[in-house]
Amino acid sequence: MTAIATTVSRLGGVARRRELESAGFSGAQIAGAVRSNAIRRARIGWYVGIDIEETCVSAIRVGGRLASLSAARSYGLWVPPFEGIHVSVSPGQSRFRSVPPEVHLLWDGHQLNPSPRTRVSLLDTLTQVATHEPGETCVSVVDSALNQGLVTLADVEGIGRRIPRRKLASLALVDALSESGIETLARVRLRAIGLDPRVQVAVASGVRVDLMLNDSLVIELDGRETHTGVEYFERDRQRDAVLNAAGYRVLHFSYRQVMYDWASVESTILLVLRQPSTRHRVILADQHQR
Repeated sequence: MTAIATTVSRLGGVARRRELESAGFSGAQIAGAVRSNAIRRARIGWYVGIDIEETCVSAIRVGGRLASLSAARSYGLWVPPFEGIHVSVSPGQSRFRSVPPEVHLLWDGHQLNPSPRTRVSLLDTLTQVATHEPGETCVSVVDSALNQGLVTLADVEGIGRRIPRRKLASLALVDALSESGIETLARVRLRAIGLDPRVQVAVASGVRVDLMLNDSLVIELDGRETHTGVEYFERDRQRDAVLNAAGYRVLHFSYRQVMYDWASVESTILLVLRQPSTRHRVILADQHQR
């Protein structure tokens, strides 16, 4: 790494021209670093490291930082499909370069941590998601952050003090045990129709299941990342055999079904719950402690 690239990295991956000049680099050296691909020019007077992801560069190019769902994805959180790039800009800022149609500007003030130059801080990211996105999206993204240990429940309480009162109900639904976004979406949607799914329940032979209803119906959510390949197929069949032998009813739903065909998922679950074999199954409660 060249000296100028090291300086840009030390400044958080983004540097203004005057900062590079203050560090002792001449205009010719800066231009040479750009020509040699040691750094990139994001816009007039702003330079970035070559390892900065393209969405962050796009945000810098229009005069802001990656925000909301775009920033959440860059932090490695689960996010639902969305279009465009979310960019946070300073309140009152009115002069921008040409803003592409895929860029969604957020004028957010009072951010907790203005120091990251490529994206807003994680807590600011979650605050933006909780403020601007639908309730179930908020829960799924915050669940992801909690489950990965990136934030605490105390952090979530702090977010609750910074968002509109009408949005607080969503934060009350978060659960750190949820291991995937589609698991969260299924849980939230089932609770919305009066059911009470339990999350990550340990059942027969130490098998842990995604959701449990009525101490009898197991719901497994097969995400795209964790349920592909022969190894996972065999493992899931073995789990199903154990669960069925113990008397549980097991339903599997895919990412596509949860995201794009929820009506069918919901109707299937309700039909199965009405069946006597599911409705009247009696088992010891201590078998289902987490």
